[in-house]
Amino acid sequence: MMVFSLFSCEQETIDTPDNNIADLQNSITNQNRTIDAEILENSLQWASYTVAEVLLKNTEFESYFNSKINGNKTVSLNSLLNDSSFLGIGFRNTFENTLLASISGVGHPEGQQGRPRLPIGGSDSDSTSQQQTLDYLDYILNNNCIEIYIPYNLVFTKNIIYTTGHPLDNDNFSSGIKLTRERVDIVVFENIDYLAPSMGMMRNNIILARPVRTFSSNSTTCLYSDYSGIDFTTFFN
Repeated sequence: MMVFSLFSCEQETIDTPDNNIADLQNSITNQNRTIDAEILENSLQWASYTVAEVLLKNTEFESYFNSKINGNKTVSLNSLLNDSSFLGIGFRNTFENTLLASISGVGHPEGQQGRPRLPIGGSDSDSTSQQQTLDYLDYILNNNCIEIYIPYNLVFTKNIIYTTGHPLDNDNFSSGIKLTRERVDIVVFENIDYLAPSMGMMRNNIILARPVRTFSSNSTTCLYSDYSGIDFTTFFN
């Protein structure tokens, strides 16, 4: 009697508890990174949007804003919102009040066409509108390093400003908001699905919010290592 033995060259992969835990950890890490990116991108949109609304509704801050923009047409949010001058304090207070009005739905009900999604919790949050405003300010001023960038000319007499945030990838376009001043106290909003540098010279009046990397030895807050392959300064530059 002949006996045949068959051997398979394929190795069977066995799911062990360690493998399952590792896969779960990777999945959670990727999901958290995606959520963090969405929060940051939305917060950038809100920063540029709120700055534009303040400027269009309060012409007295035009000279202050122009004075803060340096030769690179940039200003950090910390510099813009933490200036101790008379106009600086007024700009900060107006920025906070404008943001609070948007979050609380005063004059800007959530879902109105042309507004970004509410930042840091939005209407689904159990926090009060005041606390959400404070949480957002803490996020953009203390937990991140963000600057406002004006890629082209900013002409206030046009009564229109386009706002956007860095898309946090290497795309050369982003969504944005068009704000139009109909009267000093009335600004209407419109979604812009595609805002690209190729359209910039035609439109001008663009306010862009973007992250800024810092490499100081005593700070790791603004390394943005999750976006290591992205140069934030090249978008709309």
